[in-house]
Amino acid sequence: PSTHWIYAVLVAVMFLDLAVIRHLFCKYMCIYRVWQHMFKTRETLHVAYDTARASECAHCRYCEEACFLELDPKRTFEYDSCINCGECIAACEELHAKSRKYAPPGLLRFALGPDPRAQTDGRLRAASLRGRIKAALIGAAAGFALFAVGLAGYAPHQLIVDHAEAQAGMLSDYRVMVRHKLYRPARFELSVAGLDPRWWRLDATTLTLSTAGRAETRLHLSPAMPKGLHRIVVRAQADDGWSGEFVIMHYAGGGDGRAQGSHAGQNRVGKNP
Repeated sequence: PSTHWIYAVLVAVMFLDLAVIRHLFCKYMCIYRVWQHMFKTRETLHVAYDTARASECAHCRYCEEACFLELDPKRTFEYDSCINCGECIAACEELHAKSRKYAPPGLLRFALGPDPRAQTDGRLRAASLRGRIKAALIGAAAGFALFAVGLAGYAPHQLIVDHAEAQAGMLSDYRVMVRHKLYRPARFELSVAGLDPRWWRLDATTLTLSTAGRAETRLHLSPAMPKGLHRIVVRAQADDGWSGEFVIMHYAGGGDGRAQGSHAGQNRVGKNP
């Protein structure tokens, strides 16, 4: 159910963006925009401006108002953030179609190949190149940092304890599962602490895997255990030195047929040699 809620929230946010906010995804998360910023050259698709008719838009900013990225479409060669949506071109065409003074077509269009405006100022190209190199270095540094954090926190094994199926309204059984992430044999010894051995039983105290995968067993708690809240620690010890534990907070009804459990958290202890 929790996964379904996550998907529902993501879909709701996307619909809200499309219906109300508009262009939030395009403005901040568009992959095409990032691609353009990193790899845009003089040969890529761009918005071309008819400088010969520049007098027609001397006091007009209609195309700028149409751009949700807040760019000046007449000077897109200075920017690497244009996503070529065509909103500015459509705005200019619409304005010229309604104008009695100026005849269509508009002054903006899509074009491929070198942009004459970009060739007139080498400083703009150098600034664009420096910006892309800086963005690439920042992105690479962030990627390496995330990789290092993930590598440092990587656990070759994982211990999970969850409720087993309830029987007659009683939650007295738990599923103990070990996940093995390495493609080599592994052996795990299981134990339980924090509870008198008379009140618990493991179907298996040793789990063995020949390769990556998971293995599980059941932890049975006696319905006759003393009434109250019990802190139970399930531990796993691997033959490669790794150890982990999972804490359960289990409420026992004291033989009256009522029992329930909840997870207090999971902690990893020990390390690989």
